[in-house]
Amino acid sequence: MVKTRSMTKGELELSRSWYRLPNEVQDMILETILLDARANKYAANDSASGATSCHNISLMASVCLKWKVFFERNTFKQLVLVHSDLPMFQEVVERSPVRLAYVHYVLLQIQLSEYNCDDCKEEEDQYTINRPERVDMLEDILEDLLKG
Repeated sequence: MVKTRSMTKGELELSRSWYRLPNEVQDMILETILLDARANKYAANDSASGATSCHNISLMASVCLKWKVFFERNTFKQLVLVHSDLPMFQEVVERSPVRLAYVHYVLLQIQLSEYNCDDCKEEEDQYTINRPERVDMLEDILEDLLKG
C-alpha cells in the first residue's frame, strides 16, 4: 500500500480493501475504468471533455504503482503524434525508458504546407510537388525516432 500523504480513515480503509481483492478482479476494474475513459473520449469526439478523460487517466496513474504501470502500458501502447509533439515525446521516454518499451505503434501525422502561388496562377510543377526539403524533413524525423 502506498501512502504519499496523510490519509483519512476512510481512504486508508478503501486502500486496504483494494489490496484485499484478487489480482484478477483488480485488473477487471482497471480495464473497466480504462474502457469507460476511452468511451467518454470518443463520445466527446475529441472535444474538451475528451481531453478531460485523458487527463483523468493520467491522474489515475498516480494512485499507486500498480495503477501507474497499468495505465502507462495502455496509454503508451499506441500513440498519435504530430511533429510538435516529438520533443515532449522524447523527453517523456528519455525520463523513463520503461515507457518506451510500452510503445508498440506510433502514428506520426505530418501536415505539409499547401501550395499557394496566387501571383503566378499556375499549376505547381513536378519539382515543387516532390520538393526535396519535404523528403529531407521526413527523413530527419524518422532518423530521430529510430535513434531511441
